[in-house]
Amino acid sequence: MKKFESRESERGVLGCILLKNSLIGTVDLTPEFFSDKAHAEIYKSMLNLIDRKLDIDVLTVTENLPQHLSEVVIHIAKEIPSTAGFNSYVHILKETKQMRDLSNNAQKIDSILLSGENFAESLNEVQSMFMDSQVNDGEPKLINDILKDVLNDVFDPDKSKLKGVETGFADMDKRLGGFKKGNLIILAARPGMGKTTLALNACWNIAKQNKRSLFFSLEMEDKEVVRKIMSQELRVTNEDLNNGNVFKKHDNVLSIQDVVKNKQFYIDQTPALSLAEIGARARKLSMEKPLDFIAVDYIQLINEKALSRTEEIRKISGGLKALAKELGCPILALSQLNRSVETRIDKRPLLSDLRDSGSIEQDADICMFIYRPDYYEEDQSKFTNHSEILIRKFRMGKPGTEYLLWDADVSSFKDVPEGWMPPLPETAEEINQPFGKRGVKKINPFN
Repeated sequence: MKKFESRESERGVLGCILLKNSLIGTVDLTPEFFSDKAHAEIYKSMLNLIDRKLDIDVLTVTENLPQHLSEVVIHIAKEIPSTAGFNSYVHILKETKQMRDLSNNAQKIDSILLSGENFAESLNEVQSMFMDSQVNDGEPKLINDILKDVLNDVFDPDKSKLKGVETGFADMDKRLGGFKKGNLIILAARPGMGKTTLALNACWNIAKQNKRSLFFSLEMEDKEVVRKIMSQELRVTNEDLNNGNVFKKHDNVLSIQDVVKNKQFYIDQTPALSLAEIGARARKLSMEKPLDFIAVDYIQLINEKALSRTEEIRKISGGLKALAKELGCPILALSQLNRSVETRIDKRPLLSDLRDSGSIEQDADICMFIYRPDYYEEDQSKFTNHSEILIRKFRMGKPGTEYLLWDADVSSFKDVPEGWMPPLPETAEEINQPFGKRGVKKINPFN
């Protein structure tokens, strides 16, 4: 069996550090990167000297090493005349370490799969092994080099390159510039406000632009998801689909087949997925062709183990942000809100209402909330069917409020008509009062 090692490069790294101690602080190597046990022990001795703030030379390195290793250090010091090849030596060490890890993991796969354990757990373990074996060669970039790329974007006449993926909701897309690659977007609301519907609408609208979208439905079955899309596209209610009235209200029900044909819209209905499983499934689809959009419904249903619920959510939100950057596509993650919002006169959600952890707010590039005044209005004659999309955090822009209309008949959102304005207070008494009787804040667009 081929051994993935380069003892010459290992000796080169050690020799360069002997010549110039500061080099050891410029790399993220550990003793495990050295395939030769003697070299690993010598490097460990060097790290120990750095921790003790001592110089690295032949005498200090060999002070606590056995005689045969001391002789190795002396030979290395004589072999390496300069530090010129240091970066090349380090690169080779990282490559050979990764190849050793892959080789070792490949040998472990058979024993894992033959162990009789749960297949999903075995698969997750194998995927985690290969993910851990990847080496990140990223490094800081000089601002001048980055500026060149930014200026190329600014002066490029094709401004579409700067836009993110469009959700199909014009006003929201205009404010946000679409959902940008690598962004984590949080959409939160109290139950019944329509957060799943809005996420599904966006995901489906993106798929209709001949883009690839993936919807993780940890709560609803995939058939329910498709029923919502059918209801929206055929303009019939879910009840119509259940009781057969759809055939009375629509003369060609099978036309939905033409609507969804060739659409790259993927639905994963598996409940209680772990963050690792979500990442593995998204990566698998991205390997075929990059994904343009991912939605996860919802954060609190992701199965992640930690010492506390707060720590679980911290790992989930941080992991989703890392996945968005890795795959180069936006991830829309839904979240629940604390019940405290119901105790306030003004029911509009705030960032502090995000449930379980402040890390959701910290990791997100955009935090949006849905507020439907009709939800709190007892008099149906006063229903306006409008929803407020409260953009409370926007890392690259100005927070604010956009409006959508809620179509209760087909359970979907749509743009407000051009020139539409939020409802005005009905009486002089209400104008002087900031809140209506049900705690709905009245909006005066002329303020």
